Amino acid sequence: MTATAAPSAAFLRLMRSRWAFGVYLRRKVPMAAFARIRLESIDADRCRVTVPYSRRTTNPFRSTYFGALTAAAELSTGILAMAHLYDHREQVAMLMVNCRADFDKKATDLTVFECDQGALVAAVIAQTLQQPEPRTITMQTVGKNQAGDIVARLEFTWSFKARSRAA
Repeated sequence: MTATAAPSAAFLRLMRSRWAFGVYLRRKVPMAAFARIRLESIDADRCRVTVPYSRRTTNPFRSTYFGALTAAAELSTGILAMAHLYDHREQVAMLMVNCRADFDKKATDLTVFECDQGALVAAVIAQTLQQPEPRTITMQTVGKNQAGDIVARLEFTWSFKARSRAA
């Protein structure tokens, strides 16, 4: 059987459901649920996540708190990777091993993070399924405000490792 890392249609359908995504956040990432981070869109190649500028996310400097921005950015890369990994989650472990961020402008309205590296993560997962050595991938996501100005650029390094098979 040839292993592929195509995104799971069931996972994509589940994450596109506002209700199901909300339940997922409340159970797995409650801080993101509290901040009202939303999944705007997801497909095989890209994921868009929004974080509002609101009472829940504002810092004393009247901009969106970097923690809320970082949570949304991480979700834009992590959910995309999870979509490609969903059907193979018993075979491959996923872990974030590094994060790098550049904040270019104050976030004073809705910020949209977009990661468009679905094809790259699919290739890395397929390689991990074929050969069990751990692999890493650095995924970039860019956050823009409603005017289209870049607010932040973040890079998350994810590690994929084949799980040992029970005899």
